[in-house]
Amino acid sequence: GGPPAPACIPMTTRRRPGSDRGGVRFWWQRQPAMPRVMTMAQDIAPPALIVPAEYPELRLLAWNRDPARPLPEAEAFALYEANWRHVDQDRLTPRERALIDRLTRRWGAGRMLVR
Repeated sequence: GGPPAPACIPMTTRRRPGSDRGGVRFWWQRQPAMPRVMTMAQDIAPPALIVPAEYPELRLLAWNRDPARPLPEAEAFALYEANWRHVDQDRLTPRERALIDRLTRRWGAGRMLVR
C-alpha cells in the first residue's frame, strides 16, 4: 500500500476574493477529520473512574503514579493496551478479567490492539 491518508484532506478549491488579476489563485479548504464514532452507551453514561490499587495487575502497570488515585476508564484501558506484554495473565483475578473485558468492549470496540 501507499502512505496513510492524512487526517485533514484538501477537498475543495475556491477562488480567493479579489483575485481577478491575471493569474488564477486558489486556496485549499481543509476538511475536518471524521469525528470519532461512539456507541450510545458512551454518549449517555459518564466514564467511570477506576482505582488501580483495587486491581493487582493494573496497580503494577500504574507504577509511576499514585495507585489510590482514580483513573478514567479510557486511561486505564490505554494502560492495559500499551503494556499488555507486562501483564501476567495467570495472575489476573476474575474481577480484573471482567474489568478488562468491559473496557475492551467500551473503549476498544471489542478488540485490544496488542503485539
